Amino acid sequence: MSTENSSDKNKPLVDFLGRSDYPDSFWKTSTPAKQDVDENKLLEGLDFIYSRNFEIHSLLIIRNQNIIFERYGIKKETEEQCLPTTSHLIHSCTKAIISALIGIAIEQGYIKSVHEAVLPYFKDFQPENMTEGKARITIEHVLTMRSGLAWGESDREESDFMKAPIPVKYVLDQKLKYTPGEVFNYSSGNVHILAGLLHRATGMKPLDFAINNLFIPLGIKTPPWLEDSNGTNYGCFGISMTARDMAKFAYLFINKGQVGEKQIIPESWVKATLSSHTKSNWTKEDFGYLWWIPNGLMASIVGAFGQNTYILPHHNMIVTFNANMTFQAYENNLATFTQKYICNAAN
Repeated sequence: MSTENSSDKNKPLVDFLGRSDYPDSFWKTSTPAKQDVDENKLLEGLDFIYSRNFEIHSLLIIRNQNIIFERYGIKKETEEQCLPTTSHLIHSCTKAIISALIGIAIEQGYIKSVHEAVLPYFKDFQPENMTEGKARITIEHVLTMRSGLAWGESDREESDFMKAPIPVKYVLDQKLKYTPGEVFNYSSGNVHILAGLLHRATGMKPLDFAINNLFIPLGIKTPPWLEDSNGTNYGCFGISMTARDMAKFAYLFINKGQVGEKQIIPESWVKATLSSHTKSNWTKEDFGYLWWIPNGLMASIVGAFGQNTYILPHHNMIVTFNANMTFQAYENNLATFTQKYICNAAN
């Protein structure tokens, strides 16, 4: 039995489930029991979090489009109590949004297919270190972290990339280290290629394209999204969103890209996104179109410091975390929490 009710002294997550002062027209509100979820197991999961002193800012659990568990913590640096309306910088979860926008752009005819080469979209500059192999890099290679371009994901590299006069050129200037399509190499810089390509293909900044085709249909208020020096929103990071809004985005991937009768993301894109195209040489997990697929039970998008969202398609569930955790802490524990306490709680 959980000790949730025994003492609140060291338990910083505040229960906001069903609060009338934070209405949301997208989500309904229910209880774990009414949605066939064992609440005691969820509370045991809270004890797991508390026992490790993780700084969790948001924990949102949804089943059958019902919020069944909603807790918010405190940002220790500012002592701010997080709320359902608090936006969080989602870091690399931005990559999954760019992936979805590429799928929408293909459906609308701005881009022909994932098998198109990327370089013809960048006629405004000539990349350095050109080779025949670099000319063969496709959109799908970038979506699956297999462009072959050298990238080490270091702080120095990120700083140089962000300071570059044309950041997307900085990425495409890198030497080709591997044959495109052969080796997984996680690269935030590479995903910015997709943002630059989307900007050029549609004539709209990624944010503007997203507002019309993703955020408004989902009822998401325009989120802040950092731009590079050329006015292109970063494809690899930079969006700030609430936990509820992150869950709205994730909902598309357990509902075939639809909300109600409206098809927002093509169903074929959802299927391709959640299919394994390669395997990470970093985590050994399967990898789709900028989504992680750790096992047959769930898929995830992961942002630095614990901005993680998991979908559990077999249970029709979504789990969203916002946090301030070390890489090792969130990498080793949030997926474990989701599988051990949430999957096992669902009947």
